[in-house]
Amino acid sequence: MSKKIEGPIVSAQLGEFGEKRMKYGFISIENEDKEHIRVKIDSYTEFGGVEAEKLSIGLQVVAEVDKLGNTDVIHARKINIR
Repeated sequence: MSKKIEGPIVSAQLGEFGEKRMKYGFISIENEDKEHIRVKIDSYTEFGGVEAEKLSIGLQVVAEVDKLGNTDVIHARKINIR
């Protein structure tokens, strides 16, 4: 079941992988309750209105997220600038 997380990026640990230089890693988004939510970024993440290279601390985003399989890992399906 997907949900949206809105807020600023408060940390980013992203790297590039492969010839296409895909972004992989994690960002943390601070929600309106001041909780930091760790979100996985990978080749299945769509970037609407923002380039993956522009994901940086302080950027206000809206992330559509789901849990990854049967794990507690939160995965970003789509990220947009707020």
